[in-house]
Amino acid sequence: MGYEGDCHLGVFKECNIVWLDHSRVDVNQKSLDNFSTKRFDILKNSGLKKNDKDGFFKKLSQYIRGLEDNNAVPSNRDAKFANTIIEYVKQNNCSSGIVVVGSNHASNKDSMMRYLLEQEGYDCFVKLL
Repeated sequence: MGYEGDCHLGVFKECNIVWLDHSRVDVNQKSLDNFSTKRFDILKNSGLKKNDKDGFFKKLSQYIRGLEDNNAVPSNRDAKFANTIIEYVKQNNCSSGIVVVGSNHASNKDSMMRYLLEQEGYDCFVKLL
């Protein structure tokens, strides 16, 4: 798949999309302005070649995961993400779904999104790319 939140469009074409950050208003404008530059720097510094046919996205995701803060603490986003999923499931009577998030949100650490979903009885199967 890939790292970015819209990577699923090329893989899961028939799935309904629920944007977990749909109500986010606490975005730092400077961070937003620098987002594309930072992503380009990640690609440039990863050492990956665009014609790498042997798992480019998997290697890119592994590289990015190595840059993440593995000691991240839960934020209000984790609770919002979990609540958004729970509400969508209730309203649409879903039996399964796919969630594309960063590895910190998929952690089973206390109060992270995955942890919160599991506390509500949802089975979460995590595949790190």
